Amino acid sequence: MDRLRRNPAHGPASPPRLISTGDPGSFAEKTLRVRLPEQLDQLLGLELPEPGAAAALEALKKRLAAGSVRDLLGDRPEVAAAMQPGERADWQREIAAHAGCPWSAIPWYFAESLFYLEILAACGYYSPDSPGYARDPFAPFKLQELSRSHGGIVRAEKVLHHVGALTDPAERVAAHLLHALWGNRMDLTFTELVEHYGSSATLGAQEELLIDHSPAMARCALKSARVDLVLDNAGTELVCDLLLARALLESCRVVRLHVKSSPFYVSDTMAKDVHATVAALAGHQDATTRRAGDGLRRALDARRLLVSPHWFWTGPLMYADWPPEIHRELEGADLLLFKGDVNYRRLLGDRRWDPETPMEALTGYVPCPFGVLRTLKSEVVVDLPREKVEELSRDDPEWSVRGRYGVIRFRPA
Repeated sequence: MDRLRRNPAHGPASPPRLISTGDPGSFAEKTLRVRLPEQLDQLLGLELPEPGAAAALEALKKRLAAGSVRDLLGDRPEVAAAMQPGERADWQREIAAHAGCPWSAIPWYFAESLFYLEILAACGYYSPDSPGYARDPFAPFKLQELSRSHGGIVRAEKVLHHVGALTDPAERVAAHLLHALWGNRMDLTFTELVEHYGSSATLGAQEELLIDHSPAMARCALKSARVDLVLDNAGTELVCDLLLARALLESCRVVRLHVKSSPFYVSDTMAKDVHATVAALAGHQDATTRRAGDGLRRALDARRLLVSPHWFWTGPLMYADWPPEIHRELEGADLLLFKGDVNYRRLLGDRRWDPETPMEALTGYVPCPFGVLRTLKSEVVVDLPREKVEELSRDDPEWSVRGRYGVIRFRPA
């Protein structure tokens, strides 16, 4: 459903249309045609506990190629039964708006979010009598990425060594923001990024950082009693995010981590991933890393580090349409940080805005100062001069989707 709240605080009255899987030559079209089937092939290579999972995933693969959106909640009532009332209502409305439409001509974000819901249904995640019930089908991939010899938990030692040499608190927080940004390259839906950057330098090159508001963001963080992070990927990125949270807790009273309530986008962070990563840090052979993990564990026990799952983060809607309880919760933050490309897309409605559009014009609904730490993996981009976009496009027509470039964008109150 092509919705955007219509008032000056929520963007232009006539926005561009939603990016679609039917846009010829787009990254959305490539995602449907190439990347999603590849993810299904990876899952099919596992020994999934649900006996009917392989056949259901093969059927999903065929529907992606030449089929249409089905009434998933009607076909699989156990999925609807497992949902919260607001979650079920959102999915029922959005699926009804696109049921019968070909997968090759629906809004991109809706296609991706429905794809992962279909995977969970196929794997028995919502069926109490299935051996796959409540089991994360992507857990083997997450564990592998966390334990990689050139990334994962090993990255903590490098980050702590780099930041530990800095004496100024604002410089330390800014450095952690940079590590958290470039950790966003480690996205298991982009396996080529993991392969390319997994053994490279911890930080990106300066010319790869298109917007850098890290000094202002760090100053705001140091004055904040509570900082919230809307997390993205588990693994290397989560390691960097948790070390950022630890640094923030040196001055903040509370850091709240907003996580997915169910598996999503292969590597997206759930509460269990936070606890597993803290345990891995605390059990690492490097003494500095162990101390960081122990500090995070104590912060969890003291409820200074909070983990907040919510169904909306895996839902089909854009952030301008988040439910009242999300809005009320975020109102309590002095600073809110969104990690990653999908959060960026949902903040901006997943539309191709004029690249010179300021983010402030589109995000008036966010109730507190916020920042975005994002490596570019989609064609949604704002805040860039047209001349810069033209220069980047001349050098590489796919500059906005490769994960090479990053932005640290801060919007004050």
